[in-house]
Amino acid sequence: MAAPLLNTYFTTFTTDSHGQVFLSGILDVKAYATVNIEITQSTTSVPNLQVLVLMGKLSGTTVGQEIGRFPPSAQIHSFPVVGPELNVIVVGGPPNTVVAMEGWIFIH
Repeated sequence: MAAPLLNTYFTTFTTDSHGQVFLSGILDVKAYATVNIEITQSTTSVPNLQVLVLMGKLSGTTVGQEIGRFPPSAQIHSFPVVGPELNVIVVGGPPNTVVAMEGWIFIH
């Protein structure tokens, strides 16, 4: 098994024209067993945001699905690895809006 991978986010993002932030990009997780995620809003509160977790074959021709959706909060969400790739996207915000977020993705 691969060494654990930890991505941390303590920054501001600007939502795109669809109100989304592509937080993690596509991550290769096939050598891992579990993904733990905690994403919160820090200083600003943008209503209606949801953290969308996708897993499967997500690069190139895609065959994947949503495996989780939750509001940004100080709660850890755990998922078994059931596909080769992972992507975490924040959705539901107003277009072109600055959102301050803190969080982490721990893959082990």
